[in-house]
Amino acid sequence: MIFSRDVVYVRFKKDWMHVRIQSRDRIVGEYSDVAQVLVNTFTQKALAFGEAASNDVGDNHTELRKPFDHPRLVFGNFEDALSILKDFIVRAKGDRQWLQKPDIFIHPLEKMEGGLASIEIRGLLELARQAGAGFAMVSEVDNELTYTDMMVMKWK
Repeated sequence: MIFSRDVVYVRFKKDWMHVRIQSRDRIVGEYSDVAQVLVNTFTQKALAFGEAASNDVGDNHTELRKPFDHPRLVFGNFEDALSILKDFIVRAKGDRQWLQKPDIFIHPLEKMEGGLASIEIRGLLELARQAGAGFAMVSEVDNELTYTDMMVMKWK
């Protein structure tokens, strides 16, 4: 069963991501870690995420990637960003399998000069959709969003 009042709120900086699943009156699950992924350079398969990815570096066929650390864009590698987002949502969700197609709000915390370009917003929305969102929205406000803020944004 899908609970439409539950949302996934994703905040990130170039080296950190926080995922919070919340309903109207409570936080259902949370997870935050370093926004990085360890990738096998031959298969391009993600091997580890977050701090664990740093601990597993050493094989000469692996590469530590930080897809949100790009000098000009909000993210530089879509596939790596997607794998991190999916992993963090699964960790925040825990054993709550009822969260099928959640509303996902993405909130980049580091501001780019002139704000986000429309292609960056489109990329972030696609990231949320491919991570399983039934509804996706990107926030460019300075302050942290509350559940009420997200619902107002959704129904505006």
